[in-house]
Amino acid sequence: MLSVICYKFTKNDLGIFLSRLTNKTKLSKNIASLTKTKFEFSYTDSEILHLATKVNIELFLLFSQALHPSVDAEIFLSLKKRAINLGILNSKQEALLKGRDIINLGIKPSKDYADILDKAYTLQIDLILKTREDALLWLKQYLL
Repeated sequence: MLSVICYKFTKNDLGIFLSRLTNKTKLSKNIASLTKTKFEFSYTDSEILHLATKVNIELFLLFSQALHPSVDAEIFLSLKKRAINLGILNSKQEALLKGRDIINLGIKPSKDYADILDKAYTLQIDLILKTREDALLWLKQYLL
């Protein structure tokens, strides 16, 4: 795994190394994200949801196991099971709200949409908004 080789690189050295190795931006971003994300031995569900917005959890676990071979494999397996149960092993959680939900409330499209949706998504992965109904209720209260 290329990320393990790059783990100790400075940000600048990593950028130079990857630019010489590949022109695939997605690969470079994934490696950069993995190398700057620190493994913790314990995570709350909310922390796992936040982590999934930064890295692919499955790749992160493989990367972390390679860096920490002395850590009990059960710790990694437990985290993997929790990510599977949360539905975020290979991608972040899908947002409960979309721009069309704001439109449906009669608000015209604007630059504020991104801020509103970001705020709602943060509340979602903080486990404050747990259902679409919760999110829609929050949106109505927030906007009106």
